Amino acid sequence: MGIQHETPVAVLLEPGIEQIIAQIAILLVGGSCVPLDTTMPDDRLCFMLQDLQINLTLTIPQFQERTLPTDFIIINQDVLKSPETGHFPLVHGGKNHRTHILFTSGTTGRPKAVEIEAQGIIQLI
Repeated sequence: MGIQHETPVAVLLEPGIEQIIAQIAILLVGGSCVPLDTTMPDDRLCFMLQDLQINLTLTIPQFQERTLPTDFIIINQDVLKSPETGHFPLVHGGKNHRTHILFTSGTTGRPKAVEIEAQGIIQLI
């Protein structure tokens, strides 16, 4: 279940601090973050996950019962508040590292994946 360079990892969380922490964690280990909208129906989310061949979704207990074709990593929200830290190898992907994959509504009504590189995020800051 390891995350390799630019492995897409879904994040099924409502907007907030947990979502930001999850995105940063994925980036620090070299993955690509795919934020998902928790209000979307499962069939639409399944299409997105299958389109990108995503095998791993970070979420919280309230969303783990969703019928999605991935393994789940359930975030323990108490751990997020803990001062303890784990030791993980950090990856520096450079400015061309694909940091995110976002879905647009697409012109056909089907979601379309759009890749974003680190340099695009840096220009926003």
